[in-house]
Amino acid sequence: MIGSAFECMTAAVGYGDLILFRDQVWLYAAAPLLALAALVLTIRLRAPQWRRLVAGFRAVRSSPSTQGDGPPAGLVTVIAGLGGYGAAAAVGAATAVSLGGAGVVPYVWLFGLLLAPLRYAETLFARTDAPGRGDASQSGSMARRLGRMGGIWKALAVVVGLLVALAAFAFGGAFQAQALARSVEPLLPGSGPALVGAVAGAGAVLVLGGARTVSVIGWLGVVGIAVLLVASGAAIFSDPAAAFAVLGQAWVDAFEGARQADAFGGALAGEVAFAAVLYALPPVGGSLGADGAVQSLSRASTRAQAAVSLLGPLLFAVLSTTLCMAFIGTGAHGTRVQDSRPMPEAVVYRTPAETLEQRLEEERRYEGYIRLRAGIPRNPRLTFGTERGMITDPRFEYNDGVADIALQVADGKVFRLMRNQTSVALGDVENTNLWRVRVIGGMAPRGGTLFVAAHQAGGGDIVARLALAALMALAGVAFAFWGVALGRSLPATWPAPARLAVGLLPAAGAGLMMTGWFPWLATSGVVVAGVLATVASLVLLLRSGEIAKIDR
Repeated sequence: MIGSAFECMTAAVGYGDLILFRDQVWLYAAAPLLALAALVLTIRLRAPQWRRLVAGFRAVRSSPSTQGDGPPAGLVTVIAGLGGYGAAAAVGAATAVSLGGAGVVPYVWLFGLLLAPLRYAETLFARTDAPGRGDASQSGSMARRLGRMGGIWKALAVVVGLLVALAAFAFGGAFQAQALARSVEPLLPGSGPALVGAVAGAGAVLVLGGARTVSVIGWLGVVGIAVLLVASGAAIFSDPAAAFAVLGQAWVDAFEGARQADAFGGALAGEVAFAAVLYALPPVGGSLGADGAVQSLSRASTRAQAAVSLLGPLLFAVLSTTLCMAFIGTGAHGTRVQDSRPMPEAVVYRTPAETLEQRLEEERRYEGYIRLRAGIPRNPRLTFGTERGMITDPRFEYNDGVADIALQVADGKVFRLMRNQTSVALGDVENTNLWRVRVIGGMAPRGGTLFVAAHQAGGGDIVARLALAALMALAGVAFAFWGVALGRSLPATWPAPARLAVGLLPAAGAGLMMTGWFPWLATSGVVVAGVLATVASLVLLLRSGEIAKIDR
């Protein structure tokens, strides 16, 4: 059923259209509604991110028990805080830095502080029963809570539950798997499918363990955080002056745009903001609607757990800032490495662009046909670039083999693919296969490649492998988080084995992503996460008055 839903989605639009739709969902729906709901809840709940923050730290230590033998508040918040983080947020931070430079750091803190009241509100909402009912044990998630309210809210509960299932499959599974695989390949080529499969399998085992393994998930997250901080600290202190200078430079870049640095072509202030919204916001905002399901596991009182939940977005901000300091302080973000990109992410130029101004000149962009033979363009004058700079010594592959194809380009972007249908004629190939065409060469690193390159630059392969091990632990927590959240989003009347079984959907999504059959699946997951965040923030906005009464 889940796979069929995504088949329908991608049948309706091409992969390029799906990328555009992803951007529109987050820029024009999810981000504005998250901001609106956050501002309203900040006012109605009297700024809990400041007022209740100290209580959150106290509750981590004391964890007053009202919920039986559940795990302590701190471990639950580690699970929830890392649920959206995993490998996706680390790689997302690297992508945001590669596109927007140090200017993304203030946005990371803005997201952390702004979204904290949403986590606080969702925890209060999920851990209490509907008005007029007195059995909070039948609630335990946003979907269950809505179902207990009856009427039109019961229909909305079905929508939220379905979105959590789709997000668990494609965002918590496929998107996390893609992010982890892109970090594994630069360091351990060819090991991506095996390592991702092992991590997804471990996450599935932790989900199937039920209540007995919830604390294990939390401790795995604690270990992952500690190891990542050690590895990133080693990278930072390889050149502490440059790394800590990022904190000051970040505020200038956020408002004035990023300056050119080596291969980095600079970015306008608007491009810095877009990079932060599109790559740093989804991991922390996309789990809204599922977060409360995990927060309800804690044995702490409802108000205490709500206070502790404020620490999750701050944990996201601290980890992402540490990584950004490592990416920029080591100089890795501006040093070319051997990498590859899907052809739709590359730009074809008539003449090379070397500065931000030249990158924006439309007349530099190529329009026409490209014939590739033996992986090399027959027109040697054409040059190829990414959003960060030019690609040196480009060569091309199609379906993991040497490319023998033709491409049609408009405004520097490929939109048509042709290959030999007979011995003498080229024929059109479906546009979704454009993402199977890859350009390989020297380029500024991005995403998982930048994550590995920064840690290698700061401490060699040992530090890079340590960071990768931390990323695998965090990805395992993310797989488990989504599995647990999905199981608790189903009605409490469902049999326990059925609720545990659906918790395997993240692992299934990860496995399907690693087959390579559905390259659009991870991007679809970001779309679904944006829709879930939009709907969940709307629910919290509409019920903000009731949530304020619960808080008082």
